Amino acid sequence: AEEALAKTRHVSVDAIVTDTMMPRVDGFRFCQLVRQHPRLGRVPVVMVSSVYLDEQDREFARKVGANAFVLRTPNFGGVIAALQASLESEPPPPAGDLGPDLKDEYTHRVIQQLERQVAKNADLAQRAALQATALSILSAISDTISKPDGEGTLHAVLSQWLDAAGISRGA
Repeated sequence: AEEALAKTRHVSVDAIVTDTMMPRVDGFRFCQLVRQHPRLGRVPVVMVSSVYLDEQDREFARKVGANAFVLRTPNFGGVIAALQASLESEPPPPAGDLGPDLKDEYTHRVIQQLERQVAKNADLAQRAALQATALSILSAISDTISKPDGEGTLHAVLSQWLDAAGISRGA
């Protein structure tokens, strides 16, 4: 975001497409900075996101000056359509500083997104642990089967499965 704003000193910009997730300055703050910029204040801004998906996120994007807020897709079809529509419509008026209400809403949006990401990460960590356990069991069974010992192999495999399932006896 900071690099993009710095580059506008040397080039003319007709429109801006920005993601909501960026290092140091997110898309919402970037949109506000664009709206406050003397030369960029009326340039159309399309925000793209694969994580901010609520209607409240879309509404907040409009409040900070985005012309459109679209879901990221592999072919960027929604982005292109939103960009075309934004170029054909009147840009929003330049924005001032975020008032206390918008700052609170911004903080709420960011916290809610962080909570979602933490929950997703916890779910992924749990799924990864289960996968690691399954791979460990399969590896041990593979090692046992690769050195067949007749009845001993069957008992070793059964023992490993029972141990993995937390069962003390089996037949």
